[in-house]
Amino acid sequence: MGFMIGQATNLYKPVGERILEKLHDYFGGEEGEFKAYFYGDPFAIPVSQLPCIIVDVDEEKQELGPTGMDRITTTLVIKVVLNKRDDYGGDTAISVTKKKLMTYMSARDATTQQYLPETVMGIIRQYLTMNNELVNLTSDIKYGMLLRPGGTDVDTLTTEAQVTIETQELIVISGRT
Repeated sequence: MGFMIGQATNLYKPVGERILEKLHDYFGGEEGEFKAYFYGDPFAIPVSQLPCIIVDVDEEKQELGPTGMDRITTTLVIKVVLNKRDDYGGDTAISVTKKKLMTYMSARDATTQQYLPETVMGIIRQYLTMNNELVNLTSDIKYGMLLRPGGTDVDTLTTEAQVTIETQELIVISGRT
């Protein structure tokens, strides 16, 4: 009988899963700031699961080195998704959800000007060097709105922030002939 991926018990945890776990732990799990955490974008998100965090793998490249070391570059998209309806009926001069998104993503300390440790960028900058990942020195945060199907609910207008980051790992290839 051959290898069956569904029965494997000692698989290496991809960087996207490890980052999602850090975000889950730092934001207090489902009892904290966010009601759901997804590995991969489910697209249809019921209102009952907002706000949520999504970590999605956008691309993975393998650079097959000649010396027994391969470099794996993974491009990840981390999304914070809020219900745009939270803005309805409020002060029209301020988008509450946009301000929240900007705070969740990259709020900084007024004195030190460092990212707050409980922001997405603070968590990324603190923990992304885990297990020898190297971080590309650029990240890209985008903000926008999206009409998502609500599953069994009505469609949901969300306001979202996404940061795209790139990680690199070196993998030792042993037993080559």
